[in-house]
Amino acid sequence: MSRGTPGLSKLTPLFLMLAWGGCQTRTIAPPPTPAKAIPLQLSIKGAPGPDRGRIILDVVDGPSRVELLHSGKAHASVGGTTASVQYGHSRTICVTPCVADLPHGPHKLKFTLSANERRQGEAFVNIDAKESAYRYALGMKKNNAWKGWVGWPTAVFGVALGVSGIGTGIKKEKTGYIVGGALIGAGLTALGAWLISDSASVVQPGSGVQWHLDKNPVRGPVDVQ
Repeated sequence: MSRGTPGLSKLTPLFLMLAWGGCQTRTIAPPPTPAKAIPLQLSIKGAPGPDRGRIILDVVDGPSRVELLHSGKAHASVGGTTASVQYGHSRTICVTPCVADLPHGPHKLKFTLSANERRQGEAFVNIDAKESAYRYALGMKKNNAWKGWVGWPTAVFGVALGVSGIGTGIKKEKTGYIVGGALIGAGLTALGAWLISDSASVVQPGSGVQWHLDKNPVRGPVDVQ
């Protein structure tokens, strides 16, 4: 056991560094901004109601549910004590590609890909008297925490196995124990270290573009540029 302690203690800073890196959330660049083209299959009729504006919504990744998000803060006073409570709710307005008539002003929308509901994104649009369009490219979220849970035991076991094998080989004067312990221990330790270092969560924000439509808007389908 006395032989194993120095080996483990020397590797502790490395494991701590890998663990710190693996516990972080890494944000990557959003996908390219979609092209300004409205879906070819949409048929737009009528006009929006009073104090409402019309917006065409499309998600380049495929049909997606669109929810209108509302949030606010409520205040209540009881016995001289005032409490504030944050609240929020959502309402599904359509499935892209679609047309929505919304009150003038800024609105927060949530897009959920119909084919994979884990692909979601949120964006703000601004509604005014002019007809506009908004195209959105979904980002992604990837949770690699399981790699950390697997990586730590694998790395520790690799170090322990390597130290034990080498110690046994030296004690019994058997080269096979030394070589085997070193190779297997190093392999498991390297695998564990890689899993730990790659256990960071990855977040990619989505990207979108809104524009006012002219008399002859460009119609798709158009891929992301």
